[in-house]
Amino acid sequence: MKEQSHGPVSVKPQYAAVFSYKWCVEWFSLLACVFLFSGFLNFLFQWLSYGKKWDLAGLIFSLALSLLVYVTSMSKKKLASYQARLLIALISLALWLLFLPVLMNFFGFK
Repeated sequence: MKEQSHGPVSVKPQYAAVFSYKWCVEWFSLLACVFLFSGFLNFLFQWLSYGKKWDLAGLIFSLALSLLVYVTSMSKKKLASYQARLLIALISLALWLLFLPVLMNFFGFK
């Protein structure tokens, strides 16, 4: 019996480029959602432990942004285009990084 050596499978360039772009956008959206939801869980446990106002504000803000990313990029009921998914994930992370310290400072965090 002879073993047949299988060489690399050729992929048409237009399909390879589309596949990698979609794959990267889906993974980035997933990681953004996980990051924001983990922030929500962190603020939830901090708020349950100490009951501070700034933890509740961070909890609500993180939950709102994580649900926005989830609904627009991963929910089967409402899927946006790949460019919109990437923009929503990037903008949500930027909003979280920029406005969370301001929000917590407004509610009394020093």
